[in-house]
Parts: sequence; structure tokens; C-alpha cells
Amino acid sequence: MARTRRGADYSIYALIDPRDNLVHYIGRTSDIRWRLNRHMQNKTARESNDKREWIESLKRLSLMPIFKVIITDLTTQEAAIQERHYIQHYLELGMPLKNKRTAYETYKSYKAK
Repeated sequence: MARTRRGADYSIYALIDPRDNLVHYIGRTSDIRWRLNRHMQNKTARESNDKREWIESLKRLSLMPIFKVIITDLTTQEAAIQERHYIQHYLELGMPLKNKRTAYETYKSYKAK
């Protein structure tokens, strides 16, 4: 098992729609299994309506998003920075991100440049 830096236990991940292979969500977590489970439960008020509807559309078809880990071994601060970076990156690629606030804020700051 690989050793990580002390306190560097966060990962950045993408949720990908298995129907079109497009990235619909970028997130960060210190517990990948727990976070995927929370996405599939789809009940928290923190979730965007767009993401909630997307997850429900997958569930109606007995599908799950593809959970792809993008980068690992990050501290909390590094994860926050990298999450914003990858949101901006995938927005620039034209991905239909469903992130609640961060995607819009990142897109707005990107367009202002």
C-alpha cells in the first residue's frame, strides 16, 4: 500500500454519465465509497437540483454514474484548490457540470478574465 503525506487524504473525482461518457460533476472527498453512496442517496439539501434530477434519471434506468478518481493524496487546502481547477477545466471543455455553486462561480470568474 502506498504511503501518503500526513494529512493528505483527499481526492478529486468526477461523476460521469455512462450513457454519453460526459463529466457531470466534480467533487472532493476523503472517503470515496461513502461519497459515492451519498451521491446515490441523493437526499441532501446541499445537492443541486440539476444533479439530483440527473442522478434520479440514471436510477430510473438502473444505472449509476461512473466514479473516476482524478487526483489523490491532497491536503484539505490542496483539494479545495484542485476541485476549483478541475471544475474550470471541465467547464472549458464544455462538460455539463451539475455542481451547485462552485461551477457557476468558477464559470463566472473564468468569463470575467
